[in-house]
Amino acid sequence: MRQRFLVAPVILSLALTGTACGKIAEKAAETAVEKSTGADNVDITKDGVKVKTKDGTFESGASSEIPEDLPKAPQFVDSILQSSTKLTSAGDTTWLLSGTVKDAKTAYRTMVKDLKAAGWQLSSEFESNDGDYSGNGTATKGDLDLNFGTTGGTDPTYYYWMTK
Repeated sequence: MRQRFLVAPVILSLALTGTACGKIAEKAAETAVEKSTGADNVDITKDGVKVKTKDGTFESGASSEIPEDLPKAPQFVDSILQSSTKLTSAGDTTWLLSGTVKDAKTAYRTMVKDLKAAGWQLSSEFESNDGDYSGNGTATKGDLDLNFGTTGGTDPTYYYWMTK
């Protein structure tokens, strides 16, 4: 089921091209995505896409929200969420967040500082200034593992991957 769920973003991006034709096209795209991915519910709007399955959820677009059950932890400063995913498998839950940041270097360095201040143990930190800036790291706190990073360029981005 996980493979079919992860294919959903590709299918969803193709389905979004048909939403301009109105509610009929929107409903047809939702039904097509549900059938092709095995999703329990798909909701496509002008603001984004939400997919729910027995294994988790996926959201993309302006309507994306941080999952309510995401464990409390520092988040990137000056960031805009663009997609969120929650998957549950074999007793583990993984939350994946991604979006844009105002400045990749500032966002990464602030995240490292905030994680340390919140009692997280950083197990790796890496920064590169070759071409566009990038930074990535891993941290743990109790039963939580976090992989995080930023990438610079014309549209600086971030990723945030937490597993419990």
